[in-house]
Amino acid sequence: MLTLHWRTHGYLRIPRLLAFQLTQGLSTATCGLASWGLKTGYDQKAFLNITDVIGSGGALVAASGTAGLLCFAMVLFIMLRPRAPETLKSCRIKEALFGFSLVFLFATLVPATYIMANKGGVITKEGVPAAAILQLLSLQNIHLDYKYQTPVKAYCIVGWFCWLSTLISFILVSMEARHVLKHGPDGGILDMTSHSQPNMTEREREANHSPTATSVGKGADNFVEHA
Repeated sequence: MLTLHWRTHGYLRIPRLLAFQLTQGLSTATCGLASWGLKTGYDQKAFLNITDVIGSGGALVAASGTAGLLCFAMVLFIMLRPRAPETLKSCRIKEALFGFSLVFLFATLVPATYIMANKGGVITKEGVPAAAILQLLSLQNIHLDYKYQTPVKAYCIVGWFCWLSTLISFILVSMEARHVLKHGPDGGILDMTSHSQPNMTEREREANHSPTATSVGKGADNFVEHA
């Protein structure tokens, strides 16, 4: 059993730890950049209509924060319990959590990237025609497109790196689950049969050497002699 625990608790430990820390750092950076973009947007909300980028940025803050907290918990678990044996149930739970985080990040990054690349803010001023506002902005070389806004562009770029790092973490967790399925204490059919066969042989050996089996054998021999 000690050998079994050693084979399960240390599998890909260093790569998983590095991937979790990298994902945690990128998630923190994405969350911070998206929060910066939200603050900038709220400061300009009085005269600039940017509700679309505020919504996508808020969703990205939630998604990146979820990934960061998950990786922080995984790093703490590995550091505080380095020799805790992994079970198939714990690996499946981690696999599901990372899968959810991966989908959540992707579902928020796609619209955020689309909005950043194709849309922009709109200045609204009562009594001033929109054409006059656009002409004034072009004369002053002011761009309201989101692709020219540093916070929006930054959190989209860093967010995709965060998604790739989360994907690597998910792959490593899945590889760990496959390893535990084969070698873990609650592993698959092959592992169960390899452990149950010696037990069955031992039980049969004990049954053959038990007093009841011995007396039955002697009785059968006496019956044959009398016959």
